[in-house]
This record gives sequence, structure tokens and C-alpha cells, in this order.
Amino acid sequence: MCTLRNFPHLIDHCIEWSRASFEDTFVCPAQSANKFLADAASFIQKQRNEVIHKRDAQKVYKTSQEILALKCFLEIQAKGPTIDDCVTMAYQLFHELFIFKIQDLVKLFPVDAKTQDGEPFWQGHKKFPQAVEYAPDNPHHVGFVVATANLYASMFKIHPPKPPSEQNDPEHRWMAEYRDVMWLNRTIAGLEKPKYQPGTVDDLGDLAHGGAERDAQAEMDGHFNKLEELLLELAMLAETRSSDRFEPLDFEKDDDDNFHIDFITCCSNLRAYNYHIPAADRHKCKMIAGRIIPAIAATTAAVTGLVLLEMYKVLQQKPVEQLRNGNFSLGSNSYMMFEAEPPKSHTEHVALVAPDPAEHPDAYDEKGNIVEMYKDPDMMLGFAERVKYFPDPQTKYDKIWIDGCKYDMTVQELVTAINNTFQEHGLTCHMLSCPQQTIECERTDGNPKGLTASRRQLWNKQLPGTQDRLGKSLALTLSELTTRSEGYLTVDEPIDITDRKLWDGLDIGMRDADGVDVVTPVIVLNFVKFEFVPYPKRKPKHIDPWLP
Repeated sequence: MCTLRNFPHLIDHCIEWSRASFEDTFVCPAQSANKFLADAASFIQKQRNEVIHKRDAQKVYKTSQEILALKCFLEIQAKGPTIDDCVTMAYQLFHELFIFKIQDLVKLFPVDAKTQDGEPFWQGHKKFPQAVEYAPDNPHHVGFVVATANLYASMFKIHPPKPPSEQNDPEHRWMAEYRDVMWLNRTIAGLEKPKYQPGTVDDLGDLAHGGAERDAQAEMDGHFNKLEELLLELAMLAETRSSDRFEPLDFEKDDDDNFHIDFITCCSNLRAYNYHIPAADRHKCKMIAGRIIPAIAATTAAVTGLVLLEMYKVLQQKPVEQLRNGNFSLGSNSYMMFEAEPPKSHTEHVALVAPDPAEHPDAYDEKGNIVEMYKDPDMMLGFAERVKYFPDPQTKYDKIWIDGCKYDMTVQELVTAINNTFQEHGLTCHMLSCPQQTIECERTDGNPKGLTASRRQLWNKQLPGTQDRLGKSLALTLSELTTRSEGYLTVDEPIDITDRKLWDGLDIGMRDADGVDVVTPVIVLNFVKFEFVPYPKRKPKHIDPWLP
């Protein structure tokens, strides 16, 4: 910890420090703020019990800094945060991390400092640090403030929830207006440069007594008094606190538009500059901060080879019985090839829900087994239900194709095409549902992100309100139903099927002649002309060997 916090000498140290700074800046403060807003009195009393009453010298300074940051966040939230507030906080954080902390360390250990043994303090892995000076034309300086300001805006919920990374568009990036360098520099030009306030260098370990002599006890007393003052101010702030909650950020390395890796990269390289360490590119920062462990080359090569052996069989259209699973051990240089187990098969059965013995004591015999009456779906007691499948049996690899689909077809034409496909099997379509989407809902303790899943009805035979959609365009109706509106707060993009060749996004409900629901495999709408032949039905292709 001493190396990461104060004496890094590798870029890996800088990246790990930046990852910890992300948690300290955008996660822990928001979580603490939400706990305070939920129960201010308990929160304050807990800090007194765990730090002040126990006279915990290890925690007092860090806790004081956390409470000071919490107080600042609550004051901003109470007045209504803006993106300009976020830029101000980001600019302040830049100075605290890369200027003020370095000045504190240099003040404690000057360039000519000596150890207790009289040796030069700054030698070996310890590199004498240098503070930075904010430069509006330095990409790391600007990038840090841009990323930090936008992350603060996400934490304060100024920004709307970010759509999934699958919807990222390089030409229309999320929050593009707040990535502009000119906008940032104009905003910073109107800010006052933060002033240096001497602080404490923490996490020094055994080096804590190697700097200038200080009255340690008096300093600790000052920290405890300062913490008590902050808690009193926090108690007063509780009377006027806002009811709005903060959004603790969830670090996600695989989204290039959420500013997370932007923050890590710029923060790491600024830290590296402080200690004369060569900078790292974005990819390396992402790999280390995201704890991506590279695959062993030999293992990857072996797996790839085994997969390609099976791919050759597929290309030669060998019978499915000739395909093999494989595993191996590089340690013992052993390879095993074996026939795959058949996929799990689903067939008609009775699904049984055990009755509550307190409410239905007659459901069990003297041995504790459910009596036959409760296991009979025809008794319609609600505990046994017959589940039917078509085809019966079926596996996860089965598909049913609806051929002849067109982009301009109506909902009625799709229903007719589905019914024609299933006609000889006595099944009819009774319901079409749109794909599942993520929508906004009320934030609760159990759902702090305020997001849930929903699926809208495209057409349902039992719902009169959906009957007028039968004559409408399938593509347009799907797009309208999946577009965000005042009554449907989806965060996903609308569904567009006009660029699909095959599509299985609809939830299609089928029933038999008796009105019983029937489970079918995935139903695929085919918008192009081709004849799909399942692998087991394909004729083997004769291939001449390339070796004599």
C-alpha cells in the first residue's frame, strides 16, 4: 500500500492506484451519501462510535476527508447540481491528486531527506516526484477533467442512464457535447485556480517517523477535533438535505463511451508523470485495471487446433456422429476425444407445484407424498399443469422457420404465415410480443438503478385494444411500440427489422385445437430466399485427401 500510495516505480502501480481512486471518488462517496440520506442520525453516530470514541488514529484522517467530501456532495445536491459544478469538482480533484498530494510528500521528504540510518531517502525504487501544472493543450490533463466531470455528472444523475455498450455509435457518442475540449477550456477559464492547503501524507507505514519531527499526539487530537466539527456540520445539514439519491458507479471496462477507462488512462499517466514513469496506452490501462488475464498461448493454440479439426468435418459435411468433444491436459500431454452427450430433450410432462401442507393438509398421505388428486392436471386445482411441446420431443437446437416474410408485410400477414406453417400440426398463433427491453422505474433500496425489464404486446387475440394493429405494417408497429415515450420509458433503441435477413426477436404464443398453450422452439422469421437444411439431414460431400 505504501508503494501504491506514495512511491510507485512501475506503470502497474499507477494503474492500480487509479483504479482505487475510481472507487474512492465515484463509488464510496455515493454509497455513504445514500446511507446518510436514508438515516442521518445513525450514520453520524456510527462514525463517532467507530472512530472518535475508539480513538482510532488509523482511520481519523481518512474519515475526515470522506466526511468533508460527503458534506460537499450534499451541499451541491441540495442546491441542484449542474455540469459546471462537475467541471469545478473535476478541476479541483486534478490539483488535489497531481499537485497538492505531491507537494505534501515533498514537504515531508525533501530532495535531500535522509533515512534514520543517514542514507539518502530518495534512492533505489523511490523516485523524487514532480507536480504537474494544468495545461489546456495536454490531452491527459484535458482528458482527466472531461472524464471526471462526466463521471461526477453520472453520479449526481445529471446525465441520463447510459444505454448498453452494444448501442454505442462512434459518430454519435454518448454525451458528445461534454467531450468537447473547447467547451471544457471555456468553462475552466472562468474558474479560480485552487489554492494549496497543506495536508497529511497517509499510508507511510514504517516511514511515518522518517520525515520532519512533529508533535504526533497534538496532530492526532487536531484530527479528532476536526472530525467532530465536520459531524456537527453534517448533523445541521441533515435538516435541509435533499431526498434525491446518488448513483454509485459500477466500473465497466468494456464500454468505451462511459468515461471509465478514459478516467483510468488519464489518471494513470498523470500519476506516471509525477514519478518519471513511462506512460501506458489505453489498452494496457484497460487490461490491468479490468484485471484481464491473458490466455496462455499454448492452451489457446491447442484449443484452436481441436476446434478446427471439428470444423474440417463440418466443411466436409461428415455425419454428425463423427463430430467429437475433446479435452486435454498440457501437464501430462494427454488428449481425449469422445462423442458428445445428446442435448437435453423436452417432452410433454406434468409440471407440479408442491401445495403448502398448512393450507392443504389433505394433499399429503401418511408418508408425506402428494396424493394423486393433487397431481392430476384435469382436477384443475392449480398445482399440476400439463406442459405440451411441438415438436415432441425438442431440444435447444430445434428451429421453426417462417418463410416468405417481407419488410412491408402487415401484422395480419405475419399471423397468417405463422398459422400456415403450423396448420398441419393443428396449432394456431394467439399472441405476438415485442422483444424484451429495459425500462426506467422507481428507484428503491432493492433496485437502486431504477431499471427493470418489460415486453409490450404487439397483438393478442384476447386483447381488443391490439386488434387494430393487424392491418398495420409489422416493421412500423414494432418501431413505434419499442420507441421511448412518456408512458414507456425504455432506455433501449427502437427495434428495426428492415435490415434483418433472419430475425427471432418476437415472442410467439401457440395453442392447439383445445386452447392449450404449446411450447415451440425458437421461431425465426426468414426475410430472404434460401432453403435451410439442418445439419443431420445434409448429404455428405466427397472430398479427396490431399495426401497420397
